[in-house]
Amino acid sequence: MGGYIGVAAEGGKIIINPDDDYVLKEGDEVLVIAEDDDTYAPDCLPEVWDLNWEWKGLWGVLRATPTFTRHVRRGLFPKKADPPKYPEKILFCGWRRDIDDMIMVLEAFLAPGSELWMFNEVPEKERERKLTDGGLDVSRLQNIKLVHHEGNAVIRRHLENLPLETFDSILILADESLEDSVVQADSRSLATLLLIRDIQSKRLPYKDTKPNSLRLSGFSHSSWIREMQQASDKSIIISEILDSRTRNLVSVSRISDYVLSNELVSMALAMVAEDKQINRVLEELFAEELNFKYQPAEEFVNRTQY
Repeated sequence: MGGYIGVAAEGGKIIINPDDDYVLKEGDEVLVIAEDDDTYAPDCLPEVWDLNWEWKGLWGVLRATPTFTRHVRRGLFPKKADPPKYPEKILFCGWRRDIDDMIMVLEAFLAPGSELWMFNEVPEKERERKLTDGGLDVSRLQNIKLVHHEGNAVIRRHLENLPLETFDSILILADESLEDSVVQADSRSLATLLLIRDIQSKRLPYKDTKPNSLRLSGFSHSSWIREMQQASDKSIIISEILDSRTRNLVSVSRISDYVLSNELVSMALAMVAEDKQINRVLEELFAEELNFKYQPAEEFVNRTQY
Protein backbone atom coordinates (compact mmCIF):
# COMPACT_ATOMS: atom_id res chain seq x y z
CA MET A 1 0.00 0.00 0.00
CA GLY A 2 1.17 3.52 -0.72
CA GLY A 3 -0.07 7.08 -0.60
CA TYR A 4 0.33 9.62 -3.40
CA ILE A 5 1.84 12.89 -2.16
CA GLY A 6 3.20 14.73 -5.18
CA VAL A 7 5.12 14.79 -8.43
CA ALA A 8 8.77 14.96 -9.40
CA ALA A 9 8.40 17.04 -12.55
CA GLU A 10 10.76 16.86 -15.48
CA GLY A 11 13.78 19.00 -14.75
CA GLY A 12 14.00 18.01 -11.09
CA LYS A 13 11.27 20.22 -9.63
CA ILE A 14 9.50 18.65 -6.65
CA ILE A 15 5.79 19.47 -6.36
CA ILE A 16 4.20 18.38 -3.09
CA ASN A 17 0.40 18.35 -2.99
CA PRO A 18 -0.09 19.66 -6.56
CA ASP A 19 -3.20 21.54 -7.62
CA ASP A 20 -6.27 19.54 -8.64
CA ASP A 21 -5.92 20.66 -12.26
CA TYR A 22 -2.30 19.51 -12.59
CA VAL A 23 -1.89 17.16 -15.57
CA LEU A 24 0.92 14.61 -15.55
CA LYS A 25 3.38 15.13 -18.38
CA GLU A 26 5.78 12.78 -20.06
CA GLY A 27 8.84 12.40 -17.86
CA ASP A 28 7.01 13.19 -14.60
CA GLU A 29 7.44 10.80 -11.68
CA VAL A 30 4.77 10.17 -9.06
CA LEU A 31 5.90 10.49 -5.42
CA VAL A 32 4.48 7.84 -3.10
CA ILE A 33 4.81 7.27 0.65
CA ALA A 34 5.15 3.53 1.21
CA GLU A 35 7.01 1.02 3.35
CA ASP A 36 9.36 0.12 0.49
CA ASP A 37 9.59 0.48 -3.27
CA ASP A 38 8.19 -3.03 -3.81
CA THR A 39 5.14 -2.73 -1.52
CA TYR A 40 2.96 -0.88 -4.03
CA ALA A 41 2.23 -0.92 -7.75
CA PRO A 42 -0.09 0.96 -10.11
CA ASP A 43 -3.38 -0.81 -10.76
CA CYS A 44 -5.49 -1.03 -13.88
CA LEU A 45 -8.30 1.42 -14.44
CA PRO A 46 -11.62 0.08 -13.14
CA GLU A 47 -13.96 -1.60 -15.60
CA VAL A 48 -17.19 0.33 -16.05
CA TRP A 49 -20.38 -0.83 -17.77
CA ASP A 50 -21.34 1.35 -20.71
CA LEU A 51 -24.68 1.06 -22.50
CA ASN A 52 -24.60 1.75 -26.24
CA TRP A 53 -28.11 2.56 -27.50
CA GLU A 54 -29.00 1.89 -31.14
CA TRP A 55 -32.11 1.48 -33.32
CA LYS A 56 -32.91 -2.03 -34.52
CA GLY A 57 -35.56 -3.24 -36.92
CA LEU A 58 -38.05 -1.62 -39.23
CA TRP A 59 -40.06 0.07 -36.49
CA GLY A 60 -37.03 1.46 -34.78
CA VAL A 61 -36.78 -0.68 -31.66
CA LEU A 62 -34.35 0.90 -29.23
CA ARG A 63 -31.89 -1.62 -27.84
CA ALA A 64 -29.00 -1.24 -25.41
CA THR A 65 -25.79 -3.17 -25.87
CA PRO A 66 -23.74 -3.39 -22.65
CA THR A 67 -19.98 -3.21 -23.05
CA PHE A 68 -16.99 -3.08 -20.71
CA THR A 69 -14.73 -0.05 -21.00
CA ARG A 70 -11.86 1.28 -18.93
CA HIS A 71 -11.81 4.99 -18.33
CA VAL A 72 -11.40 7.56 -15.59
CA ARG A 73 -14.34 9.52 -14.34
CA ARG A 74 -13.27 12.96 -13.26
CA GLY A 75 -14.53 13.84 -9.82
CA LEU A 76 -14.20 16.63 -7.31
CA PHE A 77 -11.90 16.44 -4.32
CA PRO A 78 -13.64 17.02 -1.01
CA LYS A 79 -13.21 20.55 0.25
CA LYS A 80 -12.55 20.29 3.95
CA ALA A 81 -12.14 23.45 5.94
CA ASP A 82 -9.02 23.62 8.07
CA PRO A 83 -9.80 23.50 11.79
CA PRO A 84 -9.30 26.83 13.56
CA LYS A 85 -5.97 27.39 15.28
CA TYR A 86 -5.82 28.31 18.94
CA PRO A 87 -2.85 29.59 20.97
CA GLU A 88 -0.81 26.78 22.51
CA LYS A 89 1.53 26.54 25.45
CA ILE A 90 4.61 24.40 24.82
CA LEU A 91 7.59 23.47 26.99
CA PHE A 92 11.08 22.56 25.78
CA CYS A 93 13.19 20.70 28.35
CA GLY A 94 16.85 20.70 27.35
CA TRP A 95 18.94 22.46 24.73
CA ARG A 96 19.91 21.40 21.23
CA ARG A 97 22.33 23.11 18.90
CA ASP A 98 19.57 23.41 16.25
CA ILE A 99 16.91 24.71 18.62
CA ASP A 100 16.70 27.94 16.61
CA ASP A 101 15.42 25.94 13.62
CA MET A 102 12.81 24.27 15.83
CA ILE A 103 11.59 27.67 17.02
CA MET A 104 11.20 28.87 13.44
CA VAL A 105 9.09 25.81 12.57
CA LEU A 106 6.81 26.50 15.54
CA GLU A 107 6.60 30.15 14.53
CA ALA A 108 5.31 29.07 11.11
CA PHE A 109 2.65 26.66 12.42
CA LEU A 110 1.36 27.98 15.75
CA ALA A 111 -1.41 30.52 16.18
CA PRO A 112 -0.66 34.04 17.41
CA GLY A 113 -0.51 34.31 21.18
CA SER A 114 1.26 30.97 21.68
CA GLU A 115 3.98 30.58 24.31
CA LEU A 116 7.18 28.55 24.15
CA TRP A 117 8.74 27.93 27.56
CA MET A 118 12.42 27.00 27.47
CA PHE A 119 13.73 25.17 30.54
CA ASN A 120 17.40 24.20 30.65
CA GLU A 121 20.70 24.95 32.37
CA VAL A 122 21.96 27.43 29.76
CA PRO A 123 21.98 31.00 31.19
CA GLU A 124 19.46 33.31 29.55
CA LYS A 125 22.10 35.69 28.15
CA GLU A 126 23.96 32.80 26.57
CA ARG A 127 20.71 31.47 25.09
CA GLU A 128 20.06 34.77 23.37
CA ARG A 129 23.59 34.78 21.98
CA LYS A 130 23.29 31.20 20.68
CA LEU A 131 19.92 31.89 19.07
CA THR A 132 21.31 35.00 17.39
CA ASP A 133 24.37 33.09 16.16
CA GLY A 134 21.99 30.50 14.70
CA GLY A 135 20.24 33.19 12.65
CA LEU A 136 17.13 33.67 14.81
CA ASP A 137 15.94 37.22 15.47
CA VAL A 138 13.74 36.87 18.55
CA SER A 139 12.30 40.36 18.10
CA ARG A 140 10.72 39.31 14.78
CA LEU A 141 8.71 36.43 16.24
CA GLN A 142 5.02 37.22 15.78
CA ASN A 143 3.13 34.05 16.73
CA ILE A 144 5.07 32.80 19.74
CA LYS A 145 6.52 34.37 22.86
CA LEU A 146 9.65 32.90 24.45
CA VAL A 147 9.54 32.38 28.21
CA HIS A 148 12.92 31.52 29.76
CA HIS A 149 13.44 29.46 32.91
CA GLU A 150 16.78 28.18 34.13
CA GLY A 151 17.08 24.90 36.00
CA ASN A 152 18.03 21.24 35.99
CA ALA A 153 15.44 18.96 34.39
CA VAL A 154 16.33 16.00 36.63
CA ILE A 155 15.91 17.89 39.91
CA ARG A 156 12.34 17.66 41.14
CA ARG A 157 12.22 20.97 43.00
CA HIS A 158 13.31 22.79 39.84
CA LEU A 159 10.54 21.16 37.81
CA GLU A 160 7.97 21.89 40.50
CA ASN A 161 8.51 25.62 39.89
CA LEU A 162 6.93 25.17 36.43
CA PRO A 163 3.16 24.99 35.77
CA LEU A 164 3.55 21.53 34.22
CA GLU A 165 -0.17 20.79 34.28
CA THR A 166 -0.94 23.78 32.02
CA PHE A 167 1.15 22.86 28.98
CA ASP A 168 -0.52 21.49 25.86
CA SER A 169 2.64 19.63 24.90
CA ILE A 170 6.11 19.06 26.32
CA LEU A 171 9.20 18.11 24.34
CA ILE A 172 12.10 16.53 26.24
CA LEU A 173 15.24 17.11 24.20
CA ALA A 174 18.46 15.12 24.25
CA ASP A 175 20.66 17.82 25.76
CA GLU A 176 23.70 18.77 23.72
CA SER A 177 25.89 18.65 26.84
CA LEU A 178 25.45 14.84 26.81
CA GLU A 179 25.44 14.23 23.07
CA ASP A 180 28.72 12.27 23.32
CA SER A 181 27.10 9.70 25.63
CA VAL A 182 23.94 8.12 24.25
CA VAL A 183 23.24 6.16 27.45
CA GLN A 184 23.53 9.20 29.72
CA ALA A 185 21.39 11.33 27.41
CA ASP A 186 18.60 8.73 27.33
CA SER A 187 18.83 8.17 31.09
CA ARG A 188 18.40 11.89 31.66
CA SER A 189 15.43 12.05 29.28
CA LEU A 190 13.71 9.12 31.01
CA ALA A 191 14.31 10.61 34.46
CA THR A 192 12.85 13.94 33.32
CA LEU A 193 9.86 12.16 31.79
CA LEU A 194 9.04 10.24 34.98
CA LEU A 195 9.44 13.33 37.16
CA ILE A 196 7.17 15.44 34.95
CA ARG A 197 4.48 12.77 34.75
CA ASP A 198 4.58 12.22 38.50
CA ILE A 199 4.24 15.95 39.21
CA GLN A 200 1.39 16.22 36.72
CA SER A 201 -0.42 13.23 38.23
CA LYS A 202 -0.27 14.88 41.67
CA ARG A 203 -1.66 18.17 40.37
CA LEU A 204 -4.30 16.87 37.97
CA PRO A 205 -7.51 15.23 39.29
CA TYR A 206 -7.19 11.45 39.34
CA LYS A 207 -10.15 9.16 38.70
CA ASP A 208 -9.71 5.63 39.99
CA THR A 209 -11.62 3.22 37.77
CA LYS A 210 -11.40 0.32 40.25
CA PRO A 211 -13.89 -0.24 43.10
CA ASN A 212 -12.80 0.89 46.55
CA SER A 213 -12.97 -2.67 47.83
CA LEU A 214 -10.19 -3.67 45.46
CA ARG A 215 -7.82 -0.88 46.41
CA LEU A 216 -4.91 -1.83 48.61
CA SER A 217 -3.45 0.38 51.28
CA GLY A 218 0.12 1.61 50.95
CA PHE A 219 2.18 1.95 47.80
CA SER A 220 0.77 0.38 44.65
CA HIS A 221 2.95 0.25 41.56
CA SER A 222 -0.03 -0.30 39.24
CA SER A 223 -1.97 2.67 40.65
CA TRP A 224 1.11 4.89 40.26
CA ILE A 225 1.36 3.89 36.59
CA ARG A 226 -2.38 4.48 36.09
CA GLU A 227 -2.08 7.96 37.57
CA MET A 228 0.70 8.87 35.15
CA GLN A 229 -1.19 7.35 32.22
CA GLN A 230 -4.22 9.47 33.05
CA ALA A 231 -1.96 12.52 33.19
CA SER A 232 -0.76 11.61 29.68
CA ASP A 233 -4.34 12.05 28.44
CA LYS A 234 -4.25 15.69 29.53
CA SER A 235 -0.85 16.68 28.14
CA ILE A 236 1.32 15.35 25.33
CA ILE A 237 4.96 14.58 26.07
CA ILE A 238 7.42 13.70 23.32
CA SER A 239 10.75 12.30 24.50
CA GLU A 240 13.76 12.41 22.21
CA ILE A 241 15.79 9.24 22.62
CA LEU A 242 19.02 8.29 20.90
CA ASP A 243 19.36 4.55 21.57
CA SER A 244 16.86 2.16 19.97
CA ARG A 245 17.00 -0.05 23.07
CA THR A 246 15.48 2.75 25.14
CA ARG A 247 12.40 2.68 22.93
CA ASN A 248 11.05 -0.42 24.67
CA LEU A 249 11.14 1.26 28.08
CA VAL A 250 9.17 4.25 26.83
CA SER A 251 6.62 2.30 24.79
CA VAL A 252 5.85 -0.26 27.52
CA SER A 253 5.05 2.42 30.11
CA ARG A 254 2.54 4.12 27.74
CA ILE A 255 3.09 7.46 29.46
CA SER A 256 4.82 9.21 26.58
CA ASP A 257 5.47 9.19 22.87
CA TYR A 258 9.01 9.30 21.60
CA VAL A 259 11.18 10.37 18.68
CA LEU A 260 14.15 8.18 17.86
CA SER A 261 16.16 10.97 16.27
CA ASN A 262 19.29 8.99 15.41
CA GLU A 263 17.21 6.35 13.62
CA LEU A 264 15.39 9.02 11.61
CA VAL A 265 18.72 10.45 10.45
CA SER A 266 19.99 6.97 9.55
CA MET A 267 16.84 6.19 7.56
CA ALA A 268 17.11 9.47 5.66
CA LEU A 269 20.77 8.83 4.83
CA ALA A 270 19.93 5.31 3.63
CA MET A 271 17.19 6.58 1.31
CA VAL A 272 19.44 9.29 -0.13
CA ALA A 273 22.26 6.78 -0.61
CA GLU A 274 19.92 4.57 -2.64
CA ASP A 275 18.45 7.42 -4.69
CA LYS A 276 19.98 10.89 -4.47
CA GLN A 277 16.76 12.50 -5.77
CA ILE A 278 15.14 11.65 -2.42
CA ASN A 279 17.20 14.45 -0.86
CA ARG A 280 15.12 17.06 -2.70
CA VAL A 281 11.91 15.32 -1.65
CA LEU A 282 12.97 15.34 2.02
CA GLU A 283 13.88 19.02 1.80
CA GLU A 284 10.39 19.80 0.51
CA LEU A 285 8.64 17.59 3.08
CA PHE A 286 10.44 19.21 6.01
CA ALA A 287 10.24 22.78 4.73
CA GLU A 288 8.76 25.29 7.18
CA GLU A 289 6.19 26.63 4.71
CA LEU A 290 4.89 23.22 3.58
CA ASN A 291 1.15 22.72 4.11
CA PHE A 292 0.83 18.97 3.73
CA LYS A 293 -1.87 16.66 5.04
CA TYR A 294 -2.09 12.89 4.80
CA GLN A 295 -5.72 11.80 4.50
CA PRO A 296 -7.28 8.34 4.01
CA ALA A 297 -8.28 7.39 0.48
CA GLU A 298 -11.87 6.74 1.62
CA GLU A 299 -12.43 10.49 1.70
CA PHE A 300 -11.94 10.73 -2.07
CA VAL A 301 -14.47 8.12 -3.25
CA ASN A 302 -18.21 7.77 -2.97
CA ARG A 303 -19.73 5.22 -0.63
CA THR A 304 -20.96 3.21 -3.62
CA GLN A 305 -17.37 2.80 -4.82
CA TYR A 306 -16.05 1.02 -1.70
